[in-house]
Amino acid sequence: MLTTGTLLDNRYRIDRLLEFGVMGAMYRAWDTQRDMPVSVKELTPQPELDRTTLDHLRREFEREAQILRTLRHPAMTTLHNFFHAEDTGNTYLIMDFVEGESLADCIARVGALPEAQVKVWAAQILDALEFCHSHGVLHRDIKPQNIILRPDGQAVLVGFELAKLWDPNDPRSWTATRVMGTPEYAPPERWGLQSWHIDALSDVYSLGATLYHALTGKAPQTAGERTSNPYQFAPVKELGRVSASVKTAIIRAMELPRVKRFQSAAAMRAALLDETPLSAIEEVQPARLMIPSRGEKLRNWALLVLASLLVLGGAGLLATAGRMWLNARDGVTPTPETTLPAITATTTAMAASTTPETGEAPSPDATAIPTDIPTPRPTNTPAAIAMIPSGWTLAFGDDFADNAHAWVVGSYEDDWGTVTRAITGGRYTWNITAARSVGRWCTPEIAPVADFYLTVNARRLSGPLDAGYGVVFRHDAGNYYLFSIRDDGFFNLNLWYNFAWNAVIDWTGTLVIRPGEVNQLAVLAEGTRFTLSINGTTVAEAEDEQLTQGEMGLSVLFITPGDAVFTFEHFEVYTP
Repeated sequence: MLTTGTLLDNRYRIDRLLEFGVMGAMYRAWDTQRDMPVSVKELTPQPELDRTTLDHLRREFEREAQILRTLRHPAMTTLHNFFHAEDTGNTYLIMDFVEGESLADCIARVGALPEAQVKVWAAQILDALEFCHSHGVLHRDIKPQNIILRPDGQAVLVGFELAKLWDPNDPRSWTATRVMGTPEYAPPERWGLQSWHIDALSDVYSLGATLYHALTGKAPQTAGERTSNPYQFAPVKELGRVSASVKTAIIRAMELPRVKRFQSAAAMRAALLDETPLSAIEEVQPARLMIPSRGEKLRNWALLVLASLLVLGGAGLLATAGRMWLNARDGVTPTPETTLPAITATTTAMAASTTPETGEAPSPDATAIPTDIPTPRPTNTPAAIAMIPSGWTLAFGDDFADNAHAWVVGSYEDDWGTVTRAITGGRYTWNITAARSVGRWCTPEIAPVADFYLTVNARRLSGPLDAGYGVVFRHDAGNYYLFSIRDDGFFNLNLWYNFAWNAVIDWTGTLVIRPGEVNQLAVLAEGTRFTLSINGTTVAEAEDEQLTQGEMGLSVLFITPGDAVFTFEHFEVYTP
């Protein structure tokens, strides 16, 4: 730690310490060459870090610092210089010292702040965030202390965190991050095992929490507290004095599942200022209950068929529309830009593959179906370990030594990307490139069953942490249940029924998922009751009576476009 009066780099004289943490410190200093005050951020490398890792982390830090140094925006501090001190190994950032009162001090002095003023400051900060994110720079530590309110009314974002000089694979780094952070404003992904998977959505959450504090005068609960007891978080009550558009925007920004938040700073700004309808600016819609009337279902189906005819064109259009009703073995559904990934039945022609029901070659057509993810139905979360019921026997087992059960294999390309599936060495490997948000699934030759215990070992070898993978079950005439997990620590259970999604269990956080490792998924279905387990631990129970029997299979889904590789092993089904 630097002491008052220290002349850093023969130029910056330290005036006083502003903040101190495990990974570094912040100082106010005087630039003796420019004759003006500056902020000095000191970054301390992880103790005993090997030289190769440190050099790699420094290169990443320097890359981000070089970009940040070129950026100029009225609502963000300017980085003027950065350098490494050879004697201590510490790294220093030299930034503008912004004169004014921090938002934290303003809240402490005044209490809850007027909505009109908060919206002005929020719009300024969101403009800066959109600008930074478009250049690949994240803030990583938005909180009231890091927003300075200048006397002229301009809000300025300070305290940018660049790449840390700590090994992200070292558990000590997770601990240090927790110690130095401000948990009330940190998204859940910062505190879990994936705490280094921070992106623009993390900044959105932190700003939402900051605005919550500004408008209520109270710091929000931490993400950990909200996860352990979600009923304690009552944003509607606390935000009762603000307008509906602002209330909705803040609640949306603070959603725990990343997929439910605004997908950009621009989307949050438009919603906060009520400039544009949410459906026109977001990539992902909020969770809401969708129980369409019979008339609405008929209207949706008519629009769906019409859209298919317009898009597909040419000969055989009516036949293609008719095939949308058929059960299929290989599934793919594109997701509209305003919805979550949807998965439904379409097929890909393969010479050696036929559907068990019809004996016809799978169709190569893909059908866009309007979808939505509604709010979850009531569930409970027991602590028991899921077990195969006594007396149940193995009805179907596949160790993927060969393709005896006619899973879909081979490669193909469509409007939603490319898929390569192969069975080798006891693994069923899916190598997928998603050009847009999309889900894919397939089933083997398996007889429909009612009550069952299904288990499979699944792993994400590469790709986005929010890419889901799991199982479909009780697949019947295009309707089915989907149990998925994601390596950023979430699982859900959805029902696709009559061309609409129904969330039985919405995306829910759990610590039992092992990112990048093999995860054992299991579903116990007995009548209308389902018990879900991950790695031997029951994570939820739920009830639903829509589907009573059907086939089972495997699935993956992409929230965002990208490349990913998944493997599946030991697919087993037990029945009474």
